Amino acid sequence: MWQAGPIGEGSAPVWINDKLVLHTSWGGHIQLVDAETGGTVNSTTIGFRIHNTGSDKTRQQLFFARGAPPPASSSEALPPDVLCRLEPQDLGVTETPVSQANAKFAVSPSGTTVAIAYQVTSPEFTVANRPSAIRVVDIATGQTIADQILPFELRTYRQAVWSPDEAMICLSTKAGHLFLDAKSLDQRALVERPYACEPKFSNDGKLILLAAWSNACIMPIATIFA
Repeated sequence: MWQAGPIGEGSAPVWINDKLVLHTSWGGHIQLVDAETGGTVNSTTIGFRIHNTGSDKTRQQLFFARGAPPPASSSEALPPDVLCRLEPQDLGVTETPVSQANAKFAVSPSGTTVAIAYQVTSPEFTVANRPSAIRVVDIATGQTIADQILPFELRTYRQAVWSPDEAMICLSTKAGHLFLDAKSLDQRALVERPYACEPKFSNDGKLILLAAWSNACIMPIATIFA
């Protein structure tokens, strides 16, 4: 399969099931792609869009909807069949320059929850000391399951990766692979590996491929938490 249409830089593709792949780009464009034909499917959309509020300002709006979303830069109201919506203030994000408002989204394998890594821009933090955080949200209700401050800068993180059983979330950073409990978001382990890339779990969740710029290895999950 080869996708000929424009996709753009953004999140790693997410397999919704055996036939559908979801891709969201930083520009707010969402595509649900047929894995066999490469064609775009407009049956269910899970993604986000960017609200333009000026030449260098944006407001991020995360939403989950059935059907095609409105244009990324549109001021149109979201369609009536939206399942849930999170406004920027719910993520501690106000109107900020694009470079400071980047959030990273990772849908769980079952499609029921989403992990959102974002930069906290609440007034109590100065620009130089804004922490990064991660939040897990229930897609059906829009309710927050867990929220946690992260130990590294958001811009150093790559795409979050869920374990097949959805028990863990792994975030790769310039320091290594950070493993979090998916329910509490407490840190379970840090495998130090400079400039780590996104890991890959085996289908049964027992092994994981940990890669970096210069090397890679396959490890049993059990040894990481031994």
